[in-house]
Amino acid sequence: MVIEESPQKEESIVIDKAFTPGQKPDDPPIESLEKGYVPVVKNKGISYWVAVTNFIRTLLGVGCLALPIAVKDAGWLVALIMTLLFGIFNAHCMLILVKSAQYLARKKGGGRLEFGQVAFDACSNSFDFFKKYGLAFKLLVNVSIIGLQMGACSVYYVFVTVHLQEIVEQYTSIRLSETVWLLLMFVPFVLVNCLRTLKVIAILSGLGNIIMCGSLIIIFQHLIRQPHLSLSNFPAVNSFDGIMIASGAILYAFEGLVVVLPLENKIKKPDQMLGSTGVISVGMSTVTVIYSLCGFLGFITYGDKVKGSVALNLPEDLIFSIVRGCLALVVFTGFAIQQYVAIEVTLPVVKHYFLKFVDSSENQKKFRIFSFIIEFGHRVFLVFICMVTAITIPQLEKIIPLAGITCGMLLAFVFPAAIHILVFLPGLIEEFKKSFGGEKRCLGMKITVMLVKDLFLICLGMFGLVAGLQASIKDLIK
Repeated sequence: MVIEESPQKEESIVIDKAFTPGQKPDDPPIESLEKGYVPVVKNKGISYWVAVTNFIRTLLGVGCLALPIAVKDAGWLVALIMTLLFGIFNAHCMLILVKSAQYLARKKGGGRLEFGQVAFDACSNSFDFFKKYGLAFKLLVNVSIIGLQMGACSVYYVFVTVHLQEIVEQYTSIRLSETVWLLLMFVPFVLVNCLRTLKVIAILSGLGNIIMCGSLIIIFQHLIRQPHLSLSNFPAVNSFDGIMIASGAILYAFEGLVVVLPLENKIKKPDQMLGSTGVISVGMSTVTVIYSLCGFLGFITYGDKVKGSVALNLPEDLIFSIVRGCLALVVFTGFAIQQYVAIEVTLPVVKHYFLKFVDSSENQKKFRIFSFIIEFGHRVFLVFICMVTAITIPQLEKIIPLAGITCGMLLAFVFPAAIHILVFLPGLIEEFKKSFGGEKRCLGMKITVMLVKDLFLICLGMFGLVAGLQASIKDLIK
């Protein structure tokens, strides 16, 4: 995930005169409901192509390398269809989330909106019944984001440890158990998690992205050049539990929704996020093709022998050992970026609770020292949670689907669809009541289509959450 330091001053923007900040936003025109975005041009911001590049490189990571085993779990035909459908569904949910966020920003007269705040404002500006649930919805979204980030960090912990263990065992006589390796990695992960300067983290992220792209290119060319197995030897459709587990792994790979709104906040022309040639459509189309190729090529190259990360199947040549080492290094430094999100949300709450026992007016030095100790202890505790999770579930092929199927389903499908209904349905109903004849029928059809589509996504997400969770738990118990 790419995180940049937010500017201290709010960026000035130019808003379409059709809906100015001083205008009463209670009954917006139907045109704005249909378009759903603000024609804004910021004085400063990143360009379209920079946004596309950031979006794609954010999605290409550990999850991509786990897709071949998802093909094995679901069956090659089902996995291919699921990858394409999940790509389409994720792209659509990202689009409706951005539309909702931009429409809410328009009602407020501009400004930045994060995922949790969008959920809060969606309730606050919806039907009276939902207004009182704004804080609860915001809390649920933020908890889900933290859960997803902590799940991703646990995946990173296992990924680095497993790849490092394989390299060490390949070139030395050292043989240690997985648990010992996971314990040994605790201190290095604590140290990298103590990076507090966002600029340093951003530099590591930039270097890591370059190394990751180079490593993926080497892996892809190897998979393409290898002899491939016949698909007739493998099932096109696997068991229901296998399909559910695979859905978690595929969804984890696509989980870039938490970075969509930060990108929308930083792009110079936010309307470039939307449309058939927008950042989301172009980025998700590209990533979906890459994911489909990676999963398919990895599976027909290694078949049932494919591992939790296809990098673990690579030959034990020096070049591929370097690739595995580079991947481990990139993911190791990326751990700090993933933790940054969780720390930013949880640390203020922790400090607020513990610092109330210290009087800052009496001894500023003591207060600062105590504040530093609390922050350091909190960072260590978060790494400890990841280590315990990794020790409990040390297999990549099991921990990745679990991370994707839980918070991932909520963030990818359920929350964006629910927010879309809360934001746009009240206005559409008001317009429906005021309209006549053909316009009324058109609006009625529009409301029906929106409700069917969004409720389908909510039901899909909840079904995937329940069915996928039980399948993952059964797989863990085996």
